[in-house]
Amino acid sequence: MPSARRAVACHVASNTAVQLGVTIAVTRAFGYRVTLASLLAGAAINASTHAAIDRGW
Repeated sequence: MPSARRAVACHVASNTAVQLGVTIAVTRAFGYRVTLASLLAGAAINASTHAAIDRGW
């Protein structure tokens, strides 16, 4: 994997992990019940669109 692609992948992975953690913390703090499948689906969509935009597609 060329270094630019690897950098984007690392950036998107770390960003997605932080967003997922914050989403879990906030939903629990406010008492929302969100299924794991919904959280993971949202994270996957977010990560894929984030990567696409960062790569300029």
